[in-house]
Amino acid sequence: MPFSVGFIQFLNDFFPDVHSFVSFLFSSLGVDHLKCPSTEAPPYIFSPEVAAVTGTPGIRNPYLIPFQVLGIVVGLVGAMRRLQPGSPPVSPRMLGALLFFAGMNTSSLFAHNFLQKYTPSWELVRIVDVVFTGCSSLDLIFLALDAPSSKRPLAPWRTKLAHALDSLPSQLIVFIIIAVVNTLFDTRSGLLFPIPFVAELTYLGTAFAAFFILSPFLDYSNPLSYVAIAGALTGLACLPIDNVLCWHFGPESGSFWTTAGLYFLFLGCDLGVYGVTEVLTPKAAPAVKAKVNGHANVNASGKAKVPKKEE
Repeated sequence: MPFSVGFIQFLNDFFPDVHSFVSFLFSSLGVDHLKCPSTEAPPYIFSPEVAAVTGTPGIRNPYLIPFQVLGIVVGLVGAMRRLQPGSPPVSPRMLGALLFFAGMNTSSLFAHNFLQKYTPSWELVRIVDVVFTGCSSLDLIFLALDAPSSKRPLAPWRTKLAHALDSLPSQLIVFIIIAVVNTLFDTRSGLLFPIPFVAELTYLGTAFAAFFILSPFLDYSNPLSYVAIAGALTGLACLPIDNVLCWHFGPESGSFWTTAGLYFLFLGCDLGVYGVTEVLTPKAAPAVKAKVNGHANVNASGKAKVPKKEE
C-alpha cells in the first residue's frame, strides 16, 4: 500500500537511505507513493504570524508530544521503581533499556517538535535520538541472554555474556561504539564518510531484532506479554496508516490524520517497552511463613524460624 507524505517525510528526515529505497521501489512498480497528498508541513501550535513576532518557527507535531511524554514516563518511572529499597536486584541491562528509552523520547521532542529541521543542532539531536534508540533496543536484546525459557536450559556462554554486560563500563562501551559509528559514518551528517543504512540499522534494525528475539521469552500467562505484542503491532501499523487515514478523511482534513503514522509508532514503542520490561523483571520471592505455637515466625531472609527444643 502506498504511503502518504507524512510517513515518507519521516523516512526522509531520519532514514534517507530507506526513503530512497522505498521511493525507487514504488517507482519501479509504477505506484505513486504520494498518491494522497497531505499538507507538506506538519501542524504548528503557533500560527505563522505569532512565529514571526516571537522569532521562533513554532512547535511542530504538537499532537505527538503526549506520546513522547508517555515514553519518558515509562522509562524514568520504570527505572526508579526498580531502584526502590526492597525491590529485587535489577539488571543494568534492564535499567539501560529503560533509561535509554527515556532519553530517546526526550531527544525526540527536539528532533520532531522544537528544532528547525536540517540545522546543525537538529542533525546532532537526530543522531542522539538514533543512538539512544539503538542502545535501548540492544539492552532489550541482551535481556534475552538469561531470560528463562521452558524449552532448554541456558547455555554457559549466555550466562557469562549476560554477566559481562551487567556493568556500567559495559553499558558505556556499547553506547560509545554506537555513538561513534553514527557520528562518523551517518549518511547525511557523518564527520568522516557516509556508510549507507547506518542510522537504519541502529534504529530500525535493532528494534525489529528486539521484537523477534524477545517474543519466545515472554511469559504468555502474564497479560502484560500481550501488551508488548499489541505495542509491536501498533508500531508496525505506522507503515500503512498515514495513507489509509488520508484516503478516509481526505488531505483537506489537515495533517493530524495524514501524518498519524508517527503517533502509532511512538505509542507502539511505549506499549512494547513497558510490556517487555514488566514481564522480564524478576519478581520478589514471597516470604515463607511457618506457624509455631500459633504464631508466624519469619527471619530477615524470609525463611521460617523454628525454635530449638528444650532439653
